[in-house]
Amino acid sequence: MLLPSLCWSGSGLWFTITGDPDREEVNTIQIDPAPLSVEGPVRTMAIRVSRNIERVSGDGIRFRSFSGTVEFRCDVLQARFVTSQFYDQPLWRSPGRLVQYPPTDVRPMAFREFEPNPRDRVMRAACGSNNAAAGRPDLQ
Repeated sequence: MLLPSLCWSGSGLWFTITGDPDREEVNTIQIDPAPLSVEGPVRTMAIRVSRNIERVSGDGIRFRSFSGTVEFRCDVLQARFVTSQFYDQPLWRSPGRLVQYPPTDVRPMAFREFEPNPRDRVMRAACGSNNAAAGRPDLQ
């Protein structure tokens, strides 16, 4: 069993949900444990994902990795991407293509073809501390 870990990168401290940020042949998801903003049960956080093979986004963008900003609604267990920066190479290398999603263009946080799917683990990492999940014992 792989345990979540903290690692340091050029942009700060990242919490590894799954994978290994030093190996491009594995699927990796990391979240920055410091929220960008917190407003009641809503917190915005940075996340990054590196895939073991090339993927195609819902917008038709080919990528091996991406970083993004996610808005977590901890009271209703929903999360949506606000921005995504797609990279041709794994581990967040190469020039990227930035896509911004307005509130009317909801892009749910989903991890297609991840087994087991880490969505709930990411939600717990984002919402399970600092009373963000008040009243949600399943996240504490």
